[in-house]
Amino acid sequence: MFETQDPPKKAFLISVWHQMSEKASAFSLSRELHGLAGALELEIAGEEMVHIREYTAKYGMGAGKAEEIANTAAEIKADCIIMDWPISPPQQRNWEKLTGIACIDRSELIIQIFA
Repeated sequence: MFETQDPPKKAFLISVWHQMSEKASAFSLSRELHGLAGALELEIAGEEMVHIREYTAKYGMGAGKAEEIANTAAEIKADCIIMDWPISPPQQRNWEKLTGIACIDRSELIIQIFA
């Protein structure tokens, strides 16, 4: 028999916390993001909680950390990265250029659930 169904897309979930937010709140939002990804039947290839110490407009975090995330996404063969915070269209383009895969934020994920 041949498999007629496409395998589920693999998602790499990225959550953040910083000095202005509580770590417990960030973990709660991370668990919620996991559930939202499950609603689209995405396979969770990996997830990471990032402590933002340096904010840059290009990625919403330091370039070194962004590069580290891109490398991890490649290693786990993720099909997309889902950010737990709002990213602007330029940031989305920067992430997609860096990683070579689709990058969306929580809002886009919710829109896709209802689409």
